[in-house]
Amino acid sequence: MPAEAKAELELTAGPSSQDAALAAAEARVPKKTVLGEGSALAIKSVRREDGAGRRRVIVDVATPVGARVALFAEGPTPDWALPVPKAVDGAPSGSQRFAFALDGAPPGATYDGAPIALTAIAGSIAIEVVTRLD
Repeated sequence: MPAEAKAELELTAGPSSQDAALAAAEARVPKKTVLGEGSALAIKSVRREDGAGRRRVIVDVATPVGARVALFAEGPTPDWALPVPKAVDGAPSGSQRFAFALDGAPPGATYDGAPIALTAIAGSIAIEVVTRLD
């Protein structure tokens, strides 16, 4: 059934009844940060481990005291399907360590130098770091 519609949203200057809801939603969007930088929550290091039949990425995340952290990894394009990083032992003091297998690249793609986005979430804090798998 063919249909046609037109919609308009008029924005006025000044406060709105939706300001609080918009501010709350914006606060939940991960803040872009740089690898190694940050205060309460920071992705401190990312390294590849290639050897003994094991190809994986190790990520150390500085975390707020007692916080539970979730980490997610995304490839450079939507056709990448990287595994969800899992918490592993061996993190430096004040950090949590995560690992994920180098798996999920589309056919013909290479991990060497591929940019990946890492998103860390701890409570109401969320950050995103883009780094290369060198």
